[in-house]
Amino acid sequence: MPPHASKSNDRAIVLQEFLTDSDAAAMLGVTTRTMLRWRSDGDGPKYVRLGVRRLAYRRGDIMAWAADRTYCHRAAEHVARAAQFVECAA
Repeated sequence: MPPHASKSNDRAIVLQEFLTDSDAAAMLGVTTRTMLRWRSDGDGPKYVRLGVRRLAYRRGDIMAWAADRTYCHRAAEHVARAAQFVECAA
């Protein structure tokens, strides 16, 4: 195997970790406009700024963000949001 083949494979693996705005939106079942709003509000998953006009999402960050918003019932969601509000007000 040529020495550059390993570097190429490593790069492909790293690139698979990153999702475009469109791919992340599709993964979450929302529009890219929603992704933009979440970024502006600071409410969406973490993203990586790759350049002045380019950003990406790590698959693991999207999964962690979704896991943080997983509730067993509506009341649990209300309790978590109320606790978040109290934490922000303090």
